[in-house]
Amino acid sequence: ITLLSDFYFIKYCILIFNTYGNNNVVKIKSNNNNYYFINKNKITDFRIKTFLTKEPETIKWINGFDQKSHFWDIGANIGLYSIYNAVKNQNISSVSFEPSTSNLRVLSRNISINNLQDKIKIFPISLTDKENSFLKLREGNFIEGGALNTFGEDYNFEGKKFENEMSYKVFGTTIQFLLKNEILEIPDYIKIDVDGIEHL
Repeated sequence: ITLLSDFYFIKYCILIFNTYGNNNVVKIKSNNNNYYFINKNKITDFRIKTFLTKEPETIKWINGFDQKSHFWDIGANIGLYSIYNAVKNQNISSVSFEPSTSNLRVLSRNISINNLQDKIKIFPISLTDKENSFLKLREGNFIEGGALNTFGEDYNFEGKKFENEMSYKVFGTTIQFLLKNEILEIPDYIKIDVDGIEHL
C-alpha cells in the first residue's frame, strides 16, 4: 500500500510540475508595447525571441491594418501574431484558428496573460474543404509550439507518408460554412500559416 501511495504521489508531483513548473513568462517590448508569452521549451523560445524579426513583412503588414476591421490568424500556433495585432491595433478583432491540443494550451495562456480575452477569439476547429467532418489531425511531435502537422491527409509537406508521433480525430469545416451561417464575420485580413501540404 505504501509503494502504491508513493507511486501516485510521484505521478501527482510530475503532473503539477508539467502544469506549473515550466511556465517561464517572456516579455517582449516593441514601440512602447509589451507582449508576454509562456515559454515552454526550445521551440517556443525560438518562436518568441524571433517573432518580430523572423517575418518582418508580416509585422509590417499587420502594422498597416485599418482600424475596426477583422483579422483571421489561420494556423495561429501559440498566438504570436494574433497577440501582436491585438496589442498594436486596439480596435481590430482577431480570430485565432488552431486545432492542435498542444498549441492550444499555450495559445490560451498567452491570450490570458496579455489580458486579451475580449479581443481574441480562439477557433479550435480545423479548416478544410470537407464540410462538417471528423478527420485525423496528425502531429509529428507531441510538443508545444510544434508545426508541420496535417489534417485529413496521411502525407507530409514533401508528399511522403506522414510519420506522426500522435494523431486524433477533430472536427473540421469549411470557410464557406462559417460565413454562410454567420458563425464568424467576413475577415478583412487573413494570415495563413498551415505547414504540411504546400506542394498541393
